[in-house]
Order: sequence, then C-alpha cells, then structure tokens
Amino acid sequence: MARSTLTLDLRDAGDRAPNKPYGTELFALDVVAVLDYLGIDGADVYGTSMGGRLAQQLAARHPHRVRAPGIGCTSAGGPHGIGRDSVVSRSLVQHEGGAAGPILS
Repeated sequence: MARSTLTLDLRDAGDRAPNKPYGTELFALDVVAVLDYLGIDGADVYGTSMGGRLAQQLAARHPHRVRAPGIGCTSAGGPHGIGRDSVVSRSLVQHEGGAAGPILS
C-alpha cells in the first residue's frame, strides 16, 4: 500500500497575531476540511506538542476519519493536562547548546 505524508500549516500560524481565539477543536475542523477537499476518507494521524492535542481532538470528534492516531510530547491539556517536571522545564530553556539532550533522551 502506497502512503503519502500531508503536513498542514494551521491558520494564522506565523508572525501575526490572530484576530480571534483559535483552538484545537477549530483546527480539527480545518483538518477535516482539507481531507474532504483531497477526497481522503481516513488517515493515520500523528502530532507533536500542540499537534498532538490536535490529533486527539480529531480522533475524539471525528473517529471515522482517523485510522491510527499517534501523539508525541503532548498531553490532553486543560484541566486534564499533566505538566512536565520542573527539571525538564529548566533544561528546555537553558541557552547552553545540548543542555536538553540528556533530559529528552
């Protein structure tokens, strides 16, 4: 079976601030619209960080469109989210090259 990879640029991603609040629920609808436009009935979906939250929204709200969900470096967010350990947070913001390597491996 041949496979293709599709990457999406979320609406208003970039330098300018959006003129209204967006969230993963709206982004999931955008993904469905793109799948519809391309004639794709179902897809394997993978997201990292906020993309992982988007993948969860997509799988929860449109399960018939998601064949195999995958997430990385993410949580459910909101009241159900689990924050990272303070050691990890400090390592990720250090300016020394490679400081986060041992934490992330």
